Amino acid sequence: LGISRKRATVVATVVITIIGIFCTLSQGPMENIKIFGQGLFSLLEYTSVNLLLPLGGFFIVIFVGWVLGKRNVKDELSNKGVFKARFINLFMVIVRVIAPVAIAIVFLNQLGLLKF
Repeated sequence: LGISRKRATVVATVVITIIGIFCTLSQGPMENIKIFGQGLFSLLEYTSVNLLLPLGGFFIVIFVGWVLGKRNVKDELSNKGVFKARFINLFMVIVRVIAPVAIAIVFLNQLGLLKF
């Protein structure tokens, strides 16, 4: 982005502080202000829990399973051979196939697109 680390830290701190102040105020003096029918705190909580966490988990398992590669995953799990990684093949199947499908089902259920 072309900005220094110090400046980026200051900007991030200011933005997070301002959002935090508004979240706090949405529990008291600003509780009547609604965005999509929710207070700011509730909206951010819903977004974090129901959207960002499942998406983050989904992209992590895709990255670990398909981008990082089996060799690198085995090195990480075994601490570069210090420990045995006996179940690496099972782990890779879980990370490549089962986990993404399970996370997608949970995500779609949270969005109300699937009913469980």
